[in-house]
Amino acid sequence: MEVWKPVVGYEGLYEVSDMGQVKSLNYRMTGREQILKPQLSGKGYHSVLLSRNGKQVRRKNHQLEAEAFLGPRPEGKQVCHRNSNKLDNRLSNLRYDTQAGNFADDYSLERHPASRMSNETRLEIIALWDQGDYSKERLARQFGVSATTIAKLVNSTNVSDRIYQQSGLC
Repeated sequence: MEVWKPVVGYEGLYEVSDMGQVKSLNYRMTGREQILKPQLSGKGYHSVLLSRNGKQVRRKNHQLEAEAFLGPRPEGKQVCHRNSNKLDNRLSNLRYDTQAGNFADDYSLERHPASRMSNETRLEIIALWDQGDYSKERLARQFGVSATTIAKLVNSTNVSDRIYQQSGLC
């Protein structure tokens, strides 16, 4: 059974479900409830348009759901999809975590380009970066990935931990 809770800041106007749906409690001032059709945001997330006192705000469904069911977002955390599917907004798929934790989901599920690299390639990138002679952009061009992928790889943990993890000895 789908569970509904008030949207934080829009109590009495909107509710969000543990399945990621959002509904208006007074759709277009008709007095009837209506599940809102989500739009895809530029980054691929479901979002809905909320209205209060004549002001409209577009909000992402997963953020509304996390706020309602998990409580306020802790400082330095973001809402993460456990399976990295931005459209899977079931409560069981959401959690608060750091950006690094969110990246780890993508990495462990092999959804991130760096996760598809061999251990040898990752070790080579880390070693070149640690020499200090290569920029992230240069490494990205050399290995055919984005500079963001390089940044996430080289900034993942401290140097010795990265090499130990990548060596397969752990």
